[in-house]
Amino acid sequence: MRRSALAAALPLLLVSAQAAWAQAFDDDHNESINGTTLHFRVRGADRKNPYLLILHGGPGQGSFGFYPWGALLEDKLNVVYLDQRGCGGSARVKFSDPRVGSTRMRFADPVRPTAEEVAPFSLDNQVKDIEGVREFLKIEKWYVLGHSAGGMLGLEYVVAHQKHVLGYIWMDGLISVPLLNDNLLDQSEAYFRKQAASGDAAQKQTAEEQLQAIQRIRALPIGIERGFQAQAVRFKIPNFEGGPIELRNAYNERMKVAEAKYHVSASGQSSFEAALAVFYNERNHYMSRDDRPLLAKVRVPTLIIEGKDDHLITPAMAQMVHGGIKGSEILLVDECGHAPYADQPEKTSAAVLSYVARRRR
Repeated sequence: MRRSALAAALPLLLVSAQAAWAQAFDDDHNESINGTTLHFRVRGADRKNPYLLILHGGPGQGSFGFYPWGALLEDKLNVVYLDQRGCGGSARVKFSDPRVGSTRMRFADPVRPTAEEVAPFSLDNQVKDIEGVREFLKIEKWYVLGHSAGGMLGLEYVVAHQKHVLGYIWMDGLISVPLLNDNLLDQSEAYFRKQAASGDAAQKQTAEEQLQAIQRIRALPIGIERGFQAQAVRFKIPNFEGGPIELRNAYNERMKVAEAKYHVSASGQSSFEAALAVFYNERNHYMSRDDRPLLAKVRVPTLIIEGKDDHLITPAMAQMVHGGIKGSEILLVDECGHAPYADQPEKTSAAVLSYVARRRR
């Protein structure tokens, strides 16, 4: 080929090579990592793009609920959807006594798992799981997003492995379990006081019963029973997590498309047993766990996303995180409850992409 012809062909060859590399991918993994089998999916448009790890909430949920939202990011980011230990498609928890968890949040005669059964479910182990996934994928540095309980897990990971973190995204994340449980009781008490003052006779009676129950729960020592019962009260309040129902329903329609594509039932991804394993693992001190002291140790760029209508993890808690992480940015989202990715998917995905773009300048 003559030099002039080669010069003319070179740009085409480069474009062809780039196109061959920049191909959309959807990799499904079931890998033995840190003594268990972890399921994670990695989707993106170009393997050269930065990676974003999503840590779902719960404890005990799965990553599948983020699939439609993550699709809005995948042109610019390679998204790692990790099912945490015991959740989603990862190896599930098995208790020897089938009665464990059968009464769910009732404590009349609780049957607890053994110490040996819950031992693998320490937060330290979960942090090692995350790092094991990063090492398996051979990612030098990635972004980490933690939602709800995943926010606390993400914070633990980021502080332990900052050299491998490009940035942290805190999305309505848990920061203190005692603070959360006190908030649940405060919010529930305010709701039932209103019902007692303005409802009909039946509503007033129910409200008075719940107000008495709340006072009994407040008197309990910090621990699993107090935490579970605080959660049980808030489940009696419609749409406690906040945000317009119609927006959540619209996201659920997107979920149905993902369910059909991946032959997965979204409702089957959560694991109450995994939650119990985290709660009952004594090393976690979960119901007294308060990670606010870790905030000052974060040295990576941090974006805080918070739904203005979230009654579970409130905007006041988000402001605590914002004040605790030096140089962090905060976005308070209108018409949005506890799940910004579902209530405002376009707005929150745009915020994440803008945050990443600023980091790459």
